[in-house]
Amino acid sequence: LLPDAEVEVKNNIFLRGFATNHTVPSLGYVLVERRSKLKPELVGLPQEQIVELKRKGQEITQVHEIPLVCYTGDTMWGPHFDRKDVLEAPILITECTFVEPGDRNRASVGKHLHLDDILRLLALSKAKAIVLTHLTRRTHIGAVRKQIDDAIPADQRSRVHILMDSRANRMRWDKQQAGAPAPVAPPDADGEEG
Repeated sequence: LLPDAEVEVKNNIFLRGFATNHTVPSLGYVLVERRSKLKPELVGLPQEQIVELKRKGQEITQVHEIPLVCYTGDTMWGPHFDRKDVLEAPILITECTFVEPGDRNRASVGKHLHLDDILRLLALSKAKAIVLTHLTRRTHIGAVRKQIDDAIPADQRSRVHILMDSRANRMRWDKQQAGAPAPVAPPDADGEEG
């Protein structure tokens, strides 16, 4: 894709590319849903009147875009973090290569994000979940967790997830399973629950 070009994934769902800032030409992607809604000024009018307006060629609907998921890929901070479709996606998957305070320059040189950028992103993004990927393996995952916990305000920590953090992801999975209703056994050949 070219920046801002789209591919229809399925009816009303589109994948849009957008330019990011890395050492090579790069794109991020956002999955958006398009919903057609009756224009607000027409809400409440009798159906016959709306049909008549449409018959006369008046546009009676407007399209709303709902971002679903955004993936930035490898990138440093840039104008793509000002995009409405990026900031309003409920799930934002982005890199955070470096977390150590001494690695800010390293992040800049390699055109990657640093934990400081994630703090800025938390203030701008409406995402319910910000998933961090592409962490350097030079920093132990325990140290990464500690740096994130120390840097991110307590009321924001539940929004941040580390994709590579198998221990925390397993604990979250176990907690979800403990709170989930017991699965119903599939029916046996006679149609009775097994």
